[in-house]
Amino acid sequence: MGKVYFELKKLAEKANANPVFREKAMGWNKMIHFRIIDDIEESCVVTTKNGEVSIEEGDVPNPDIIVATDMGSFDEIIKGSLKPSSAFLRGCLKAEGPIFDLIKLNSIFKILLRELTPL
Repeated sequence: MGKVYFELKKLAEKANANPVFREKAMGWNKMIHFRIIDDIEESCVVTTKNGEVSIEEGDVPNPDIIVATDMGSFDEIIKGSLKPSSAFLRGCLKAEGPIFDLIKLNSIFKILLRELTPL
């Protein structure tokens, strides 16, 4: 299992333990395919369903959202030193999916990053 899987798994555990996240994600049932494009490619699928998050390694045929970035940008986002929206604007992160879902993903991701990043 790769680094991306373990980092996303930590986020999923925080999400499932966070009542604010669970409330915000309730009813937002999506499959999000994360692809890390580097020397070694990693793929994970994060599924949100009924306010719960699960994660699996690998691909899924028809995800609702696709997020692709390099390992350096992924690390910065997880550490909180790079906002996902800033990474997107700089071209370090590419995201495909309905705009409403991308906005929702960004807003719930902020909740998790605030909890993981020390002030």
